[in-house]
Amino acid sequence: MTEKLFISDVYDTIGIVGAGAWGTALGVVAAQSGRGVILWARESDVVDSINTNHENARFLPGVALAPQIRATADRKRLERKAAPQLLLRFFNGAGTRPASRGCFRFNLGSPESTGFLFSV
Repeated sequence: MTEKLFISDVYDTIGIVGAGAWGTALGVVAAQSGRGVILWARESDVVDSINTNHENARFLPGVALAPQIRATADRKRLERKAAPQLLLRFFNGAGTRPASRGCFRFNLGSPESTGFLFSV
């Protein structure tokens, strides 16, 4: 009998571009399944709140975040330090144009890396 391999079994670390309510909620689910998560946010208060208080007080207040969810405002850090095998981009329509002005040309480090764009 062949063992079924789910796509989620392949990824140890998930990078999420966009630390709004959707991106943060996805990070919570990924962390609950045992994944390391790094969120990228433009807002320094969001990064500080996630890393210090384990809460996204601006966009998802009252939801406790697991310690393996970290945040950064530095896209190079997301590429270099997190080295996610899966990169998801979550930002609303208003944030799409400014967020995508050349800053999301990520090098995920290997041909096996995968990136997806979700605009919500």
